[in-house]
Amino acid sequence: MSYVIDVYRNDVKAQKNPFTVAVYLSAFPQLIAGPIVRYSDIERELYERTETSDGVSRGLQRFIIGLSKKLIIANTVAAVADGIYVYVPSEYGVIGAWIAAIAYTLQIYYDFSGYSDMAIGMGRMMGFHYLENFDYPYSAATVTDFWRRWHMSLSHFFRDYVYIPLGGNRVSVPRWIFNMMIVWCLTGIWHGAAFNFALWGIYYGILLISEKKLLAKFLQKHRIISRIYVIFAFVIGWVIFRTENIKNLGKALFALVGGYGIGHGDVSAFTILKRAECGVFFVIIAILGIALSTPHGLFGLSSIRKKLFGTADEKILPTKKGAFYSGIVCTALLLICIVMLESGSYNPFIYFRF
Repeated sequence: MSYVIDVYRNDVKAQKNPFTVAVYLSAFPQLIAGPIVRYSDIERELYERTETSDGVSRGLQRFIIGLSKKLIIANTVAAVADGIYVYVPSEYGVIGAWIAAIAYTLQIYYDFSGYSDMAIGMGRMMGFHYLENFDYPYSAATVTDFWRRWHMSLSHFFRDYVYIPLGGNRVSVPRWIFNMMIVWCLTGIWHGAAFNFALWGIYYGILLISEKKLLAKFLQKHRIISRIYVIFAFVIGWVIFRTENIKNLGKALFALVGGYGIGHGDVSAFTILKRAECGVFFVIIAILGIALSTPHGLFGLSSIRKKLFGTADEKILPTKKGAFYSGIVCTALLLICIVMLESGSYNPFIYFRF
């Protein structure tokens, strides 16, 4: 659709070679998982790209990092989230509800950004420079900022093909609210024709409208409150996103505010962690996941990351010593991933379900 629309608008020239169009269209069979690559992004590289040893090396590193995000972090926290959500909220209570919500929040980020890293890395190995799809969204200061950082290619897609054609913000306030709700309903339905996805889109539409018209000055003035608010906003958002019907959603949200106490019987969060035989490992991986989800990192991770790998935009390149050690790190990560693939069969890309 984006190719046809861009040709119609004269934003790109129609491609005369059907094989070149086929190369573009076959680049991402699972488009939903992103990054969404428009024809204009890679038009020149369809003809003029060059494959280099440095590109292959950096692309392979990016692929391994993405694979590690998926297998080491996302799968570990997913086992805990699924282990809790298999029960009803009245059984796992408030502690279980928050452990599951945080686990799923980490799972969906590392699952999705890991896939994007792998796609970007494979493209780089073949000479394509795909646009970044994530920019540390969990470090956002507001929900508006969150959506500038999360699945950026999807946000740009709806901005250029729905929001602006509807009139964007150059309209009356009622019409702007209408435009925003249309965009965010479609953003939700993009993930699937189900109530929870539509509700998730509406939820974000309401938050973004409220920020723009009511909360902007307050959030800008009170940065700590703003950070806490946005963390709660996206965690609650992922609970809505995951829950498949209204009745269960009401119970899940009730559990988060302590409506069922700490749970009862044999199904406390601690019992589930112990039963999963990954309680300590989960805590370590969850802390690591939280640390790596911020641009500044914790425990000096940001500085180490830049020395080893540079930055994604290549404005900062790794040092010579860093490049050597990054190779060792990536080799070790790849071996761990191979062992994890061999030892278990739980490797779903959750975004492929949508």
